[in-house]
Amino acid sequence: MSESIHTSDSSRDHDIELVEQLDVNSKYNTQTIRQKQGRQVVSSFTTTSSSSEDIAAEAGTNGETISGKKTTTTTKTTTHSKVPVQTFPSVGFYQGLGRLQAISGLGFSAFAFVHVIPPVLAAFGGVELANKALIWGRVYYHTYGVEQIAVFGTLGVHILTSLGRAVVRSIWSSKKYLANRNSRTVVTEQHEGKTRTIIRETKVVASGSSAHSSASGSAPGSFPYHRLAGWIMAPIVLGHVFNVRINPLLKLQDSAIIDYSFITYLHRVQNAGIFYVPLIALFLYHAYSNGQAAVNTVLPKGSPKRFTASEMIKSRPVRAVVAGVITTVGLVGLYRIISDPSSIPWQRQYAQLL
Repeated sequence: MSESIHTSDSSRDHDIELVEQLDVNSKYNTQTIRQKQGRQVVSSFTTTSSSSEDIAAEAGTNGETISGKKTTTTTKTTTHSKVPVQTFPSVGFYQGLGRLQAISGLGFSAFAFVHVIPPVLAAFGGVELANKALIWGRVYYHTYGVEQIAVFGTLGVHILTSLGRAVVRSIWSSKKYLANRNSRTVVTEQHEGKTRTIIRETKVVASGSSAHSSASGSAPGSFPYHRLAGWIMAPIVLGHVFNVRINPLLKLQDSAIIDYSFITYLHRVQNAGIFYVPLIALFLYHAYSNGQAAVNTVLPKGSPKRFTASEMIKSRPVRAVVAGVITTVGLVGLYRIISDPSSIPWQRQYAQLL
């Protein structure tokens, strides 16, 4: 039997290394193709084999004896195609969004940590101590220009860049799914003048998917469901901003009267104090999960201040304990705020905000 395999490729921009190996019965041409970015590779393999066998002597129609050889020829043609590597959105674009996300996240976290001090102190001194800490913090973040940039600006940029990165990951996932779609393998067999075509379905994987996966993965040492915690927290934070800052400005033309007695009032009339439990817990979880990775993103490459992957992984238990302790103390303070039995001096004004 003799067999020959022919390989052809339709891509113009590629490097081909041709290796030939001979044995007794066949000759194989093996081509190794390095695919250029954005090109489609189509390979065609044709296999032809023939065999002969003796035919036993038999009587013909006129009484003569017929003998000889029977030859069978089989031709198989197989075509493989690989989809081009998808390059948009690029990894660089995704990382650029990540840098803006990290900068805005660190900026907003600086404000948020100042803002979480009052409920932590309330665990020890109740609403009165929490309000004193609140007034102290407002001196800094209620300054005109500072609040617009350090609070609203960083929050808006962080949410928008997080949304943008989520969209990019979705596009990559869709392209990876399409790249893994079925490719057709066509096999044509010719046997004694009869042709049979067989179509097989196979899978091919885009070569660019690994780079996308590594770029979009979670940072070393981050807590499980870090992104999910952020997405759950986003509408809660926006609702809090509207309730204590925007709505008072719209209805009362001033939000300075809003203090932690407003949280007490909300819980008395609507049991809304529970709303602040996930706000405190998710913020601390989200911040301590990826804070080190955010710092690394902001710092230039090669900076000695950057955290190594091993450092972030080793510090995860410590960060988890710190976040858990602060969350517990903050929730104790929240309980003291919402259960405070004192009278509320601004109760009439607070009623206008509902």
